[in-house]
Amino acid sequence: MKYIEKRIKEYLLPEKIVDCSPNVIGKERLFYNRFFQKVVENKEVCTVKGKGFIVLDFGREYYGGARISFNRNSYTGNTPYLRVRFGESLEECYAEIGEKNAGNDHSTRDLTVYMSSNSDMEWGNTGYRFIRIDFLLDEEYRLNNIFGTFIHGDEPIATFRSDDQRLDDIFSTAARTLFLCKQGYIWDGIKRDQLVWMGDMFPEVLGMLYLYGDCDDIRNSLDFITDSYAMPCWYNQIPSYNIWYMLTVNEYVKQTGNFVEKYAAAVKENLKLFLSCVKGEQLDILSAGLSLWTDEFFDWPSFKSKDAGFAVRALLVYTVRKIISAKLFDDETLSLAEEISSRLKDIGDSCKNFKSIEALKILIGKDGSGESLKYVLSGGAEGYSTFLSYFISKALCENGYGKEAFLNNLEYYGGMLDMGATTFWESFDLKKSRGAARIDEFANGRKSVHGDFGEECYEGFRHSLCHGWSCGVIPYIVEEIIGFYHPDGDVNKVAFRPRLWGLKFAECKIPVKGGVISVRHEDVGGVIKTEISLPDGMEYIK
Repeated sequence: MKYIEKRIKEYLLPEKIVDCSPNVIGKERLFYNRFFQKVVENKEVCTVKGKGFIVLDFGREYYGGARISFNRNSYTGNTPYLRVRFGESLEECYAEIGEKNAGNDHSTRDLTVYMSSNSDMEWGNTGYRFIRIDFLLDEEYRLNNIFGTFIHGDEPIATFRSDDQRLDDIFSTAARTLFLCKQGYIWDGIKRDQLVWMGDMFPEVLGMLYLYGDCDDIRNSLDFITDSYAMPCWYNQIPSYNIWYMLTVNEYVKQTGNFVEKYAAAVKENLKLFLSCVKGEQLDILSAGLSLWTDEFFDWPSFKSKDAGFAVRALLVYTVRKIISAKLFDDETLSLAEEISSRLKDIGDSCKNFKSIEALKILIGKDGSGESLKYVLSGGAEGYSTFLSYFISKALCENGYGKEAFLNNLEYYGGMLDMGATTFWESFDLKKSRGAARIDEFANGRKSVHGDFGEECYEGFRHSLCHGWSCGVIPYIVEEIIGFYHPDGDVNKVAFRPRLWGLKFAECKIPVKGGVISVRHEDVGGVIKTEISLPDGMEYIK
């Protein structure tokens, strides 16, 4: 058996040298020496005379590593004499292991290696923008080239453009994030985690559907989870991840029309499992007697809080209602979902500490007093979640606050852009980040937006700055601004409910079953005019 790599590898020249020791001679040659083959006794080399270092900036985030090409060096032994450090931020590539939680978890981004004279080697498979190379011995190093390597699949099909450059940059940055995380499977992050976490995949899959349509990476990831876990069990030992699986499969079938029998069978088995845990009007996950890490995990910010258990139960209610309303599965599956919905009355209450959880409470109709809506509206984009921004936007849009959702997304995701983001992050606290150093700056006494924030699994430099779950802004833009939807759940029909919120125009290409839709909405004197191009077989419902 063999695996044939289908991804593309590119070799990148650095955009600039951030810093280097004084003994780096001819550093400008690293920008124009374009030989991809080693040249014996090449005269156009960059020379490092003794111990020193160089820090390269490749301009934006990539997944890959460093390719180093040597000419004849003075050292002939085999002692490790190079240290290579990758950084998603400038300060990360300077940090020692353990400093502000810098580490090698999931991908080795700080390594010490040996390379012989005239060798050409590649090091690292991680997320990076910056590469620092330390020359560890008092010898002469002669460098032909240092390339950044870039490994990726296909570029997104979807495009978006409007008269608001900020909004365009947000869409393209979110699209680039998913593009980098699309590595045959849908990875959570390209530095950390490089894993298929079922609990994180919903915003990723939804974004992928709007960027690529029904692509192999989505099916590979759903196949991976479905085939790796024999029911009954908790996916990744976390019960909420089984709920996310059902919600993701429901959305996948709804958007593509591709009914996969084994996914449907797994949804049915999951509903049976959760129904067995409904005791009276309450959900008792521990009663299933299955191995688990914790029964009340919703997301990292709410971990160990009083809100976590409520959020898991609310997510289950939200999911079974989505399954019931979509009517995509057989009668037995729908009956199981209806039984859970009717019996699960006592899900407790939330404490108004997390906008994402209050948004979910609103979406399932549990905000009778309106206090949750007031809480979500307070402070604009402060308290938003990269993972769950889509739910916050949906809760606002469905309750008459679409303009606020529009402005909050500009503020929140634009806040990451202001901090130097070229891909969107695992987490971002808009309030705490004010006054912090950008990811392409030295802190110099300020807080580092990368190294000095974060909590739980993403504290400090362990924090991933290219995380696929952060891309809920893509479905928000497609669904709420472009207003795209399939009427009556028919993937062969398309309709639009555009809401431009002051934009003069917005245009988008959206992959669908059978091809690509091109649509342009333009505000002409307060009236939205729509131009549309459809693939053959697609019906436009006005």
